[in-house]
Amino acid sequence: MSNVLSMKDLKAIRSFWDHEAGVENWIVLDIYEAMSRRFIGDFNIMDQEIFNEDFHQPKLFVANHQTAIESPLFIYLMGGIQKESVVGLAKKEHRGSWIGKLMGMAFRYPGACWDQPMELIDRENPRSALKALRNLFHKMETSNYSALIHVEGTRATSTGKPVQIISSSIIDLAIKKDIPITPVRFLKGLPVIDKNEKYEFPYGFGKQDVWVGNPIYASELHSITQRERKEKILDKINNLGGSFTSELPYPEAYSWQEKAHKRWSGEYGVSEEWAIILQCLDEFTHKSDETIMFLDYIKSGKCTFTGIKKTWFMKLYQLMKA
Repeated sequence: MSNVLSMKDLKAIRSFWDHEAGVENWIVLDIYEAMSRRFIGDFNIMDQEIFNEDFHQPKLFVANHQTAIESPLFIYLMGGIQKESVVGLAKKEHRGSWIGKLMGMAFRYPGACWDQPMELIDRENPRSALKALRNLFHKMETSNYSALIHVEGTRATSTGKPVQIISSSIIDLAIKKDIPITPVRFLKGLPVIDKNEKYEFPYGFGKQDVWVGNPIYASELHSITQRERKEKILDKINNLGGSFTSELPYPEAYSWQEKAHKRWSGEYGVSEEWAIILQCLDEFTHKSDETIMFLDYIKSGKCTFTGIKKTWFMKLYQLMKA
């Protein structure tokens, strides 16, 4: 088992995305790196040697789902680790969320080729959902992308509950395309007592751990029943990083959240989620010059950017206040 979030690893991940985007020292990657440092605890790969054997091959990451932020951060971190993009599967409503809007702004950043693809799915339309799933596997085949699927389709609201659902279509397509199924578990990001709330960030604004298990190959699934396949995959997810029955969240950091809200929402009028992002950026010690300029813009109300970047940053600020 290896934790792959050392300072050296984060620098290598950032370098990969800089190269992919064709832009260096820009605010979008500052946001991703700053949030990774704030909200990700350990990022563990169970067996680095086995992982490296299929290093540049497409992988289907199948995972539980705790928080909204875990998905883009996993896509950012794993993409940089394996030096290949990861496609996310998300419900169509994701486009209008604050994360969807952030990704939309990233796509439109002047001069950047920001390739973080997302396949959107309509969960109310089974035929459309199957089509989106097939499109996802097509991207994996033709573009060498990996993919992340939260197999239950929605966020859990507390710890102590196993993942119980995985679509047969996901398993069948993985076997047909001969793509390894790699279990992933996000943990420590939810309360023990169920408050019937879904969380954008880890509970109490603490951290989450990520565990990446060993791949399950199509050859291991061919000769067993569909029920046995599901049990095998779900068991691998549920037992990564220890038993789900003994999972406890990271210590709460509500004082940090209150500071972020008071400063960025109270003084500058940005929405709650963006206040969290701005606090992460403000505390990030390696921020780019343009991030420093943007934070100064929010504080002073004076935009010193010029040209198309001025337009882009003014739109970003307006989005934060919406």
